[in-house]
Amino acid sequence: MSVLRRELQLSTSDRVEYEDEGWDSRVYIVNGGEAVFKFPRSDRVIDQYRTEVAVLRLLESQQLPVDVPRLRWLDPELRYVGYEGIRGRRLSDVLDSLGAEEKQRAGEMVGRFVLRLHALDLPGARVVDLDAEIANYVEKFNLSEDVLRARLSATEFTVVSDFFTDELPAELRRFGTDLKLCHGDLGPWNIITSTASTPDGGIGVIDFGDAGYWDASKDFSGRDPDFLRAALDSYGADDGLRAKAELRSRAFPVLDMPFYIGKGRDDGVEMCLDDVRRVLLARGT
Repeated sequence: MSVLRRELQLSTSDRVEYEDEGWDSRVYIVNGGEAVFKFPRSDRVIDQYRTEVAVLRLLESQQLPVDVPRLRWLDPELRYVGYEGIRGRRLSDVLDSLGAEEKQRAGEMVGRFVLRLHALDLPGARVVDLDAEIANYVEKFNLSEDVLRARLSATEFTVVSDFFTDELPAELRRFGTDLKLCHGDLGPWNIITSTASTPDGGIGVIDFGDAGYWDASKDFSGRDPDFLRAALDSYGADDGLRAKAELRSRAFPVLDMPFYIGKGRDDGVEMCLDDVRRVLLARGT
């Protein structure tokens, strides 16, 4: 808090919220997003901050269809990073309550943003090849295996296991890789329904620490098919990209499970299990 007081000259009327959701950072949100400060939980996270700073500097010169955080306060050694934040709510918190037109609009804006991002170049950004991605999928499945085995029937568990160990790797390899500069973690938790851009609201995108050169489909996955379809349409996706996005969306619920397991959040685990049944088992059984 001493950093916030020094950098922002906080008064007693300022509201500071501590967000303890992430593995990587301690996050303080000031006045509903007027300012956001992140502090790394380990030295490893500083590399993510370095990437995020580089991407946000690159985006400063771009005309974007969405809001992104504006860098304002930087520790020279990146022991903290402060932004002008984006006021609003995470899309993950409101997506189920949105109507079809609102989802369509939000998806279109995100698709146009991704198209612009994928056209940019960031020298020195990390390159994530397909084998590394597949290994990460398998690792997340392995971390979730005990819970999946305990909470699903034997038949259901076999479907999930076969998907992660056989179908997903084989299909991703069959479609091949199209490396682009990607956000890297563009789920609804990193999309903000903002009120700052236009009179009828806007969309913001946050948390660029996983940015790098990934397959273009990395920026298209999630739990809502209407939003995803609108984003892909706006992007101008071909059939191969759509197929890879669909594969990633089926994997998506299991990728989130280790986070909730590690935090002891059974509500989050149950949410992931519901999504596993809805987007993976409904198709695979």
